Amino acid sequence: ALSSAASDVYKRQLINEILNAKEKFMKKKIITALTAVMIIASSAVPTMANTVGYNFTFYSPEGFVSSNSGTKNDTEQRYYLTINSSSIYSNNVFGTRIRRAADNATMSNYVKHTSQETSRSYAYTKSAKKSTLYYMRGKKDDCSTSSSQLNVIGRVTY
Repeated sequence: ALSSAASDVYKRQLINEILNAKEKFMKKKIITALTAVMIIASSAVPTMANTVGYNFTFYSPEGFVSSNSGTKNDTEQRYYLTINSSSIYSNNVFGTRIRRAADNATMSNYVKHTSQETSRSYAYTKSAKKSTLYYMRGKKDDCSTSSSQLNVIGRVTY
């Protein structure tokens, strides 16, 4: 009876060792799979572009106003201008251009806006580098014949 009991204990120990080994193997598999998912997910997250809001009021075509600076977070050679609210119309024209903050260099063509656009992209005329500060300069364009003030609210993405 002793050898039968010892045999049963040995079998139970062997079964427990096999189950523990299988459990450890499954844990390693799960950890490896989760690690792979985390690596893939972190590399698939896109870099978000830097968007700066603006709220400009102009009383005449004299002078200009600048938006806050924003860092370019991508290598795309386009910027996006959104006009959410404005008193722009054909006689009250909003002019804009992008400049590099470090040296005030012109980075885009001067664009005249004669109507409210929801959002539109424009090309840079010089290479816009990632991690560089840019800003938008705006004004009531000289071709405006209206004496009404010009209000423009929106955002620019560098």
